[in-house]
Amino acid sequence: MKVSGAPKRPCRCGDLHCLETVAGGWALLEQLAAQGKPVSGLPELVDLARAGDPDAIRLVREAGRRIGEVLAAAVNLLNPAMIIVRGDLSHAFEPLAAGLRELVYQRSSAVATRSLRVEPGAPDAPSGVAACAAMILDEVLAPTAVNALLDA
Repeated sequence: MKVSGAPKRPCRCGDLHCLETVAGGWALLEQLAAQGKPVSGLPELVDLARAGDPDAIRLVREAGRRIGEVLAAAVNLLNPAMIIVRGDLSHAFEPLAAGLRELVYQRSSAVATRSLRVEPGAPDAPSGVAACAAMILDEVLAPTAVNALLDA
């Protein structure tokens, strides 16, 4: 996904101005290292943010803003009741969600955000491809779907 104001640097996909170049874990680690605070990985960045490090909090909140910029279009289009935030960065949920909410509420219609909730995902819940696969299997193996196939 393209985001406004992203630096003209290549994304891992090979394109420019992608969300990942400003909000992806690798990009955040690079930005923190450029500020003189190299960390070994996202868990360490999350620990810094949770401990109150102002640079880490600022980076996580800005990542939330960038993600919120992209999510705002989805909120306007789909009008979801809830956004569930998952991934390594979600362990610094408060600053991440603050930035995300800021842009989603700023750029989405009042009707779409009136009852919108932004919540952290359960730590043990599947995410990404595993969650999509589980949803598909739930649909395909639902009793009504199986009965329809048997009746055919």
